[in-house]
Amino acid sequence: MSKKIDDGTIDGKPMDYTKLVMEDMYGILISQRNPWPVKYTKLKKLEFLDKMLKYLKSNQLYEMCAGVELMRKKVINESVSKNKKSKR
Repeated sequence: MSKKIDDGTIDGKPMDYTKLVMEDMYGILISQRNPWPVKYTKLKKLEFLDKMLKYLKSNQLYEMCAGVELMRKKVINESVSKNKKSKR
């Protein structure tokens, strides 16, 4: 059993803060209907998701990759549906 210590280590090994941040961000992205800051453009959202996917794939976190891919498709589809509504 791992024992968390406040000195930035788990069982004497350095913690991977990038992984912790990615896991937290993943949880936020999939748990909220609209997790994005108001001023995030479609491009900014996609850039963020692409960077996140690159990290997840390089660390073989494929289940999380699937969730991020779905979020990416949602971002793309939202802008497509907004364009269709504005043309009516």
